[in-house]
Amino acid sequence: MKNIFVCYNYLTLYKAIYNIRHYQQGNKNVIIYRNLVSKLPSNTKKYFNVTEFMIGNSGVSSIFPKKYINEFRKISLTKKISSFIKREVSGDEPANLFVYKDNEKIESTIIETFKYVTRGKGKVILTEEGIGLYGELVHTKRKIGLLSMLAQRLLGLSEFSLKKYPQGYNPNVDKVVCSNRDQFNKIKGRKELTIYEQKNIFNKENVEYFVKDILGINHLDYELYSKLNYVYLTQPLKDINVSIDEEKKILESLSINSCEGILIKRHPRDKLERDFGVNSETHELKGRLNNIPFECFFPFMGNPIMLSCNSSACFNILADNPNANVILLHKIMKRKVSNNVIERIKHHGVYIPNDLEELNKVVKELLRT
Repeated sequence: MKNIFVCYNYLTLYKAIYNIRHYQQGNKNVIIYRNLVSKLPSNTKKYFNVTEFMIGNSGVSSIFPKKYINEFRKISLTKKISSFIKREVSGDEPANLFVYKDNEKIESTIIETFKYVTRGKGKVILTEEGIGLYGELVHTKRKIGLLSMLAQRLLGLSEFSLKKYPQGYNPNVDKVVCSNRDQFNKIKGRKELTIYEQKNIFNKENVEYFVKDILGINHLDYELYSKLNYVYLTQPLKDINVSIDEEKKILESLSINSCEGILIKRHPRDKLERDFGVNSETHELKGRLNNIPFECFFPFMGNPIMLSCNSSACFNILADNPNANVILLHKIMKRKVSNNVIERIKHHGVYIPNDLEELNKVVKELLRT
């Protein structure tokens, strides 16, 4: 059996390595790593068969707008990965393709390539990365422009991504691995899928292996992290349409209620320079430390209060730790979050304040417990 894992950040890499070490040891395992968000840890190739794909020069003239140049680079990258899959698998050998998204241009094209090369015999396994898997379908039929469809075909890309479906609706997916089977079934209603529930993958043993052996980081200040009261998980402010001043007011409200420390964990795409130092006990993870998924820090912390607009890390942690404390800030930040996402975690210790005044009350209540 040959297994191909398509990864694009440290969280998906962690999940691929976990799967290989615990379930796929006797098989031929290949990791495809796209260097779009975080660079591949150099130690990975010591222990696993990894092929790295970097987004390079597209050959497109710089007179074009940057967004078009980036799009052509992604198309070029997709073609390279598709060519690699054609060389790696065939219809004569059982094969699985593990993906962490099934609806975007790169993934849907890779999935179709895999199905074509394996003559439909290969199995596509969609593994949950975060809350995207529980997105609800808000339309049944989306009109696709003829020119867009022709362009996709001419470029050798899947047309499925044009339909703008949320994750979990690609007809080429055979199996789903998720943390909440019942909620997934309730939202998607896809009875033809085989669904596996997987939890508790971020235990101390697995985390330490990933951090030390794969990332090559021999020391984390777990003693410091265990003493911090809060964790603020950022998201790119441009994506959520929030100003630096609005964000700082939220952090200052935490400082008012406690002199204990705040850990700042940036989203991998959050590159905006700003000062998070609302007090002397504010600790921002930087450099290689910020590349580590927050799920890898949590087992070593003393059940801190996590705050975010709607970070997937909060939901991933709640799946394994129903007693974790989470404050979702999307109402304060005036962002809409899917009802299905809220439904998934409403029975946990999740708080959703409407404004800063309510946030202060929630924080005071949690600090007393």
